[in-house]
Amino acid sequence: MDARRQSRCRSITFMKTLPTPQVKTVSATGYVKGGIVYLHDKRSFQALQARLPDGPIVIEIGLGNGTRSLAANKRYFAILRQIVQALDDAGLPRTSDALHAECKTRYNAGRSTTALSDREFSAYTERVMAGAAIEWGVEFPEPERL
Repeated sequence: MDARRQSRCRSITFMKTLPTPQVKTVSATGYVKGGIVYLHDKRSFQALQARLPDGPIVIEIGLGNGTRSLAANKRYFAILRQIVQALDDAGLPRTSDALHAECKTRYNAGRSTTALSDREFSAYTERVMAGAAIEWGVEFPEPERL
């Protein structure tokens, strides 16, 4: 399979058998359109391909449960901006990107939030808000005002 075809896979898990009983697993998410599979983060996937050692691999492709909506994503980043402002006011500056990375580590086991369904992403957003309220005292307006 050429590199171009490999980079269009939807939900791929690579498992490279190592000399020990360990298995290295990496997942990538994407979508299917017109019978072609596209990745959400093609560059990271290509960087991963370049780092894989020579040898056999197993590729698994499965259907996802749909990803979050643009409205949910917009709401989440509005929440992050509000937390960033509160932290700046408290003398604890962070960028939205740095805060997002921190939240993924704390509330999503370090995994990307890209493949979360609307329901999963909503629960994740609620964990972020609860954590910010408890740890930094951030107060949030009603959802329609975000």
